[in-house]
Amino acid sequence: MLIEATNIKKAIGEKVLFEIPKWIIYPGERIGIVGLNGTGKTTLLTILAGKEEADTGSVVINSPIGFIEQLPENQETTSLSGGEETKQRIQAAFQMETGLLFA
Repeated sequence: MLIEATNIKKAIGEKVLFEIPKWIIYPGERIGIVGLNGTGKTTLLTILAGKEEADTGSVVINSPIGFIEQLPENQETTSLSGGEETKQRIQAAFQMETGLLFA
């Protein structure tokens, strides 16, 4: 088991982004998270990666996690194009020895 999330919930004001009673991620699984913009996909990943706290519940992380962060919108961070910077972030994540990669 790489991650075990139990009773995690996240809300912004009155809007509940997600409530997950129990979720276990095992080695070898490939998981896709889909949804409209603003529905909490990135927030869920940051909670599972231990970068943010859920409002309730707990997350147990049993493996190093690689996390490819989203590029800020309309913000130049380097002289690279958005695609080139994304490529560098992906290459750096694959060079880390992680059991799990969030992209």
